[in-house]
Amino acid sequence: MSSEAEPIRSSTLELEPGLIRSCQGIWLFARLNRWTVGGFLLFVPLLCLVSIDAKSQSDFLELAISFYQFFLLPIYCLSVFGPLIRDEVQLDTLGFLITRPITRARLLLLKYLCLMAKVQIVAVIAGVILLATGAAKQVIVPELIAPFFLSQALGIVAYGGLATLFGLVSKKYMVFGLIYGAIVEFGFGRIPTNVQELAISHHMHSVLAACPAIETLFDWKIGSLATAGLSTLGAGTVAIIIAMLLFTTREYHHADDMQK
Repeated sequence: MSSEAEPIRSSTLELEPGLIRSCQGIWLFARLNRWTVGGFLLFVPLLCLVSIDAKSQSDFLELAISFYQFFLLPIYCLSVFGPLIRDEVQLDTLGFLITRPITRARLLLLKYLCLMAKVQIVAVIAGVILLATGAAKQVIVPELIAPFFLSQALGIVAYGGLATLFGLVSKKYMVFGLIYGAIVEFGFGRIPTNVQELAISHHMHSVLAACPAIETLFDWKIGSLATAGLSTLGAGTVAIIIAMLLFTTREYHHADDMQK
């Protein structure tokens, strides 16, 4: 959801107790900032075009994996999912939403799922553009395609859930996200013990290592797809459950929460 979205009006959002009608209302409401989407779609492919030499496969993989999947993608998820409820507080539209005939928990879950679907669509398009750019540079690896999209999809679920939780905990969700990334993803994730299992990136490594070129370049080991999938989906699910409980019990006050 974009911080530039227009305030919600009763004429533009109708929520009913039925699941399908509620989803329809939330789907229209879960908007993405077109400038952020455009930048996400085009920044890395353009960077690839101007900075990667033809047939320089290792440079392309570094850009597509290290920069795109493990830096830009988490930051994008944090910027999109963090304001899921926070924007409603700051736009003073939360009061309208929580008086609709659906529970707070369902409201948050539906917003998360609808926004998740839209972000997944945008990410698939971004991935296609990036890999097509790699093909134009003659550096694409066919074995990369399936692991790339699977890793990306799993990462969005996990990072999106965590970002949603951070946004409910504090208006400084970007700071929370960066601290989490520094400690867990770049800290625990690089410790060669069982503690690295706590890092989402570690499980994404296991998926991506199914591509021999990535396994060789980054020295990552192929892991169980079932374990990687359950771990990343589980992380996102647990984060959303905690967020639903928090949103159900916490009251947001204008004086404390409306300031950006």
